[in-house]
Amino acid sequence: MKQAAFVKQLPIEANRRFDRSVRLMHEVVENVIRERKASPDAKNKEKDLLGFMLNACDEHNLGLSDENIRDQVVTFLIAGHDTTANTLAWTLYELSRHPDIQAKVLQEIADNHIRHDELPNTEQINNLKYMHQVLKEVLRKYPPVRVLPKYCKNDCILPGGYKIKGNTPCSIQVYAMHHNKDVYPDPERFDPDRWTPEEEQKRSRFAWLPFSTGPRGCIGMAFALQEAKTVLAMFLNRFDFKYDGPDVQCDFKTATTKPVDLFMTIHPRENFPKPNGDSVPPQKSDASSNQAESKTATAMPVISTQKNTDVELPPITFLYGTQTGTAQDYATVLAMEGSC
Repeated sequence: MKQAAFVKQLPIEANRRFDRSVRLMHEVVENVIRERKASPDAKNKEKDLLGFMLNACDEHNLGLSDENIRDQVVTFLIAGHDTTANTLAWTLYELSRHPDIQAKVLQEIADNHIRHDELPNTEQINNLKYMHQVLKEVLRKYPPVRVLPKYCKNDCILPGGYKIKGNTPCSIQVYAMHHNKDVYPDPERFDPDRWTPEEEQKRSRFAWLPFSTGPRGCIGMAFALQEAKTVLAMFLNRFDFKYDGPDVQCDFKTATTKPVDLFMTIHPRENFPKPNGDSVPPQKSDASSNQAESKTATAMPVISTQKNTDVELPPITFLYGTQTGTAQDYATVLAMEGSC
C-alpha cells in the first residue's frame, strides 16, 4: 500500500526526525565536497568517484552542481551501505544456525590462505566459490530490497495472459518471487546448494532479482558481491559469531530487509581449520606489486565476458570509491574485462 504524498508534509515527529536525518547526511557530504575542493587533489579526476564528478564536463563545458554531486553521493551511501550491511548480518545469522555450512565456508577460506590481518587479492576472493553460493542464497531468502518499482512504457502481455497497458507504474515483488515454492522448493530452508552451476541452469535467470536486471539493474552488483566476500573472509577468519535466540524476522516497515533484534555474541576464533594439503598459498607481494597485479592480464575476471567483434560498443567508464585501494583494484579488473 503506497503512502499518500501529503503525509510527508504533516507536522508530525516522524517527519521532523526524517528531515533532521536528511539535513545531517547533506551536511556531512557537503563538508566532504568543500574539503576536497580545497585539497591538492581538487583537480584530480582519476582519484575516485567524487573527483570524477567534481571535474566532469559536458560538451558545453558545463559541470555538475555541488547540489547534484551531493545528492549522487548520498544515493551511493544509502544504496551501498545499508543493503550490504544487512546482507552481511543475515549471512552471519544463517552461518551460526548451520554449523555444517559454516565449516565448508571456513575450510574454503583456509584453502585460499586468506588471513584476517592482510587484505586478500582478487584471485583469492574469486576462488571463494562456495561462499559465493552462500551469499546468493542469503540474497534469495533476504533480498535487500523487497519491491522493485518499474514503469511499463508500452502495452504488453505477461506469461499467463496478464495484460499491462502502456504508461503504467508497476512493482516487482522480489520477496514473493524468491519464496515461490514452485521455483525454490522448501523456500524457507537455507540451502546454498541451490546455486551450483547445475542447479542454476534449471531455473530462469530472472528468478533471482536482488539487484534487479536489465538496463536499470544495479550497477554495483559485481562489486557488492566482492565486497561482501572480502569482509566475510576476514571476519570469519578472526571471529566466531554465535546466535542462540529465536528466529529473527525482518522489519517489513523499512525500505530494506533489515533484521530485527539480531544480537550475536562474538569471540576470537580458536577453531580455524588448516589448509588442505593440495592448496597453494599465494605469492607474497607489497602494495605496489598488488596494484600491478590488478592490472595484469592474468587477473581473475570478476564477471564473464563474451567478445563480439561484429558490434561496435560505446565507451564505458568504471568509477570507484576507495579507502584501502580494493575498490580501485576491482574497477581496474572490470575495465580490463570490458575492453576484451
